[in-house]
Amino acid sequence: MQTTWEDNLSRLYANSHHYIEEMPEQSDLVYQYIGIDAGEEFFTDDKGKVYLVKDEVDRSYEIRPFLRELHVIIGITSVQEISYLIEKSNNNSHFLIIEPNSSLFFMLCNIKK
Repeated sequence: MQTTWEDNLSRLYANSHHYIEEMPEQSDLVYQYIGIDAGEEFFTDDKGKVYLVKDEVDRSYEIRPFLRELHVIIGITSVQEISYLIEKSNNNSHFLIIEPNSSLFFMLCNIKK
């Protein structure tokens, strides 16, 4: 059975249009996963600062399923919201999803499906 990390990477590498930067060494990681409390996730950085991430869908965003659009998404912490947007958008829409922080990307690929 594959780990979450292996499963996520195999899905990303399955599409030749995906580009994934070289992963940081374990010692270079800036963010660490703390856990979930009441649906809210907590991370800490190398200075001990705690960050709260809510994985929720922004229902105020107007999805137009009849238009072919280019969606630019910065950050991958809200996997539920990205999945919802892809599901509800036009089948001919395109998505450019960028996680600019390789340390956060590495950590999220290890814990999120």
